[in-house]
Order: sequence, then C-alpha cells, then structure tokens
Amino acid sequence: MYKKPTLHGFGICMVNLYDDIQQYMRCLFLFT
Repeated sequence: MYKKPTLHGFGICMVNLYDDIQQYMRCLFLFT
C-alpha cells in the first residue's frame, strides 16, 4: 500500500490517493 505525505492548509496527512480517497477526506476533517 503506497501512501504519500500531502501538505494542506490543515496540516500534513498520510493519504493513499490510489486506494482510499475516503481516508484522505477523513484526514482532512481531523485537521479541520
């Protein structure tokens, strides 16, 4: 499973853009 660190205004999230976009969205909510 490949995860890349992605920088956002909310913070840095470990997101798997190729497998689970919902995980990415949850991560954003955690930093909101």
